[in-house]
Amino acid sequence: MPDLLTALFQTFATLISTVRAWVMLHPDVTLYLLPSVVIAAWLNAFHKRTDIYTRSITLVIGTFIHELMHLLVGALLLAKPVAMSIWPKRICPRMYQLGYVQFRNINWLNAAPTALAPLLGIVLIVFFVRWRTSGGWDFVYGDVLAWFAIAQIALSALPSATDWRVATRSWPWLLVGAIGCAFHEPVRHAIAYML
Repeated sequence: MPDLLTALFQTFATLISTVRAWVMLHPDVTLYLLPSVVIAAWLNAFHKRTDIYTRSITLVIGTFIHELMHLLVGALLLAKPVAMSIWPKRICPRMYQLGYVQFRNINWLNAAPTALAPLLGIVLIVFFVRWRTSGGWDFVYGDVLAWFAIAQIALSALPSATDWRVATRSWPWLLVGAIGCAFHEPVRHAIAYML
């Protein structure tokens, strides 16, 4: 057990030093993203004290991008989308759904990519911030809107519990991904200490 803790600590220390080195190499990106991080933290705390409709209004951009990623990837992979909504819907007495996309042809080939498509929101953020900060940046009032949008997209980029459940239909892809992760050096290092 001490070996496992040592491996986890070393992995965490490596992650921290990598992040620190990246921040030092990209100060413009770090400074540009800092307001979005603060806004995301504020929105997350705010959502714990509000009703579903206030939450859906404050996350409308993120919800739209989340569902749009499902729609685009699903259409590209022939999942045949039939409906999309970003209006909140009650699922059960204490649970709401902020948005959804319905498909007619989800199968093992397209389930995981379609269900996990909201992760592409992070890619959108990376491309936008890279474009915005290339060659340095000066503040413009549009940055305030961009910071709110980045915060919303980041909060909405994680797949929901339903998305993960749908993704398990693609268990062969998930198995290939797990095997690929097992051969990734930091993962192999941690697994070696666990065994």
